Amino acid sequence: MQEALDAISEVQEALKEFGSDMVLNKVTLGAYDPTAGSSETITPVNIKAIVNSSPSSMALAKSKDDDVLKDYEFSIMTYTDQGIDKEDKIIFNGDEYDILLVIPSILQNNIIKYEVLIKT
Repeated sequence: MQEALDAISEVQEALKEFGSDMVLNKVTLGAYDPTAGSSETITPVNIKAIVNSSPSSMALAKSKDDDVLKDYEFSIMTYTDQGIDKEDKIIFNGDEYDILLVIPSILQNNIIKYEVLIKT
């Protein structure tokens, strides 16, 4: 367990020093709200992420859908204790991106970082 906590700390330090500011819009489905006309609640979470033009070999191996590899614009590496789901959105430099693929890296049953393939 300590090894995982140390790895999370190292990832957070690298993101703090080298990461770009982004917003993770967490989408939560709930009861339909006729006033808002939606059943979604969006919670913005500020994150730091490192932008990569190419996905990792792990992302390439995990992507069984060729459309994901054709459609993605870039990959980001980040950490958040909020979790990341395909329904969420990423805001970067004023643009909103859809999440195509989320690949968690796990050490000792703890997620230590996420690689996320995104597109506009």
